[in-house]
Amino acid sequence: MNSERIPRISVITPCYRHAEFLDKTIDSVLSQGYPRLEYIIIDGGSDDGSVEIIRKYAPHLAYWCSEPDRGQYDAINKGMARATGDVLCWLNSDDMYFPWTLRTVGSIFGQLPTVEWLTTLQPGFWDREGYCLGFENVAGISRQSFIEGCHAEGTGR
Repeated sequence: MNSERIPRISVITPCYRHAEFLDKTIDSVLSQGYPRLEYIIIDGGSDDGSVEIIRKYAPHLAYWCSEPDRGQYDAINKGMARATGDVLCWLNSDDMYFPWTLRTVGSIFGQLPTVEWLTTLQPGFWDREGYCLGFENVAGISRQSFIEGCHAEGTGR
């Protein structure tokens, strides 16, 4: 993949007291070797060892901080405000990417400039050791329900 033709991807990981999972989460992003990665971690002031794990990876991060915030979405917004990528995404601190995720996303956005948003209707599920347990449909999620705003905050649907 020619790094001049692929988009810069900014991944934001919001974290709060997820030391148990955080190392595998960070590794799932960095181990992909995506050439135009900007990785940002926003920790909400964890006191469970999360900060020590983040410090271990600090040389590979574009930015990180650990300070009180107003929750997951505040942390995501802080990270997105700092992000400079062509593609913005977040990965929760207890989730992981498949090894091909960033190259696939980069390829899609690089080759199809009209694409503005990607998601899945069948996310993978992981065990505590980081092994994929399989895939399941997300109940009630569809393209049409998204367009209709069924899952927007405050809709009650």
